[in-house]
Amino acid sequence: MADGENGWSMNRDSRIAAARKFALDRRPAREAEQRKVRTDLQRAVARMSPDRAQQLVDKAEAKVSTPRLKRTTNPIDWKKAVDIARRVTVDAARRGETISDGEIRVAALQATGKLVDSGTFATLAAAVNRKAEAVLLSSIIVSRGTGKPAAGFTQFARGRGFDEPLSALQQQVFDHFAR
Repeated sequence: MADGENGWSMNRDSRIAAARKFALDRRPAREAEQRKVRTDLQRAVARMSPDRAQQLVDKAEAKVSTPRLKRTTNPIDWKKAVDIARRVTVDAARRGETISDGEIRVAALQATGKLVDSGTFATLAAAVNRKAEAVLLSSIIVSRGTGKPAAGFTQFARGRGFDEPLSALQQQVFDHFAR
């Protein structure tokens, strides 16, 4: 009986080792695939008009079955959403353009399959900022209708030491990412 158990244990260990080796060998290809998907998504969002993005968001919101993304429910999807939101926002900054909240929400939806609802969007927009950059990247995320950041942005900016007018904050972002 002990031999059978030991044989099973060795087989199990061998299978685990083989699976780990396969995953390790496959890692570069998987990372390349993930980079390509992110790059394709960034390009698609860059070509999309804010009106088209909002149409897609409205359509997803109308479907009751569309899963919603919240920071606390799925940390992996939240990280993906923050990553793609930051990437498309930085792309817009490099072009010297603002980006609509609809474009960010579509990018997150396409990256995760889940819709960032309006109540969670401010948290996502704030998450694109990095202290080390000394600019407020989220200042270029604007509402399609008003051309300005969402309500509460000014208070958010001041709370982080950014007292300049919106146009100055946005110009700082454009200048920073134009380098």
